[in-house]
Amino acid sequence: MRGYPTLAKLSRPFEASQDAVILVDEDERIVYANPAASRITGYGPHQLLGRDAYGAMPPTPAKLCARPSKLTKQRKRSRASH
Repeated sequence: MRGYPTLAKLSRPFEASQDAVILVDEDERIVYANPAASRITGYGPHQLLGRDAYGAMPPTPAKLCARPSKLTKQRKRSRASH
């Protein structure tokens, strides 16, 4: 029986991507950022972890991205609990 792939193996495509890949938790805090995210935002990899996802964006994209409304968050949490 083959084991599950390791996190290192699963993250390889993200690590090699020229596009920013940022994963956030339910509180919109960054839990993973690839090297391209660091390059684009100007923050080092460890500086991104734990930051507010929208606060870490460069000014122009941050203005273009709308934060999810509280209703959207409530719907997501409601779906997750069922």
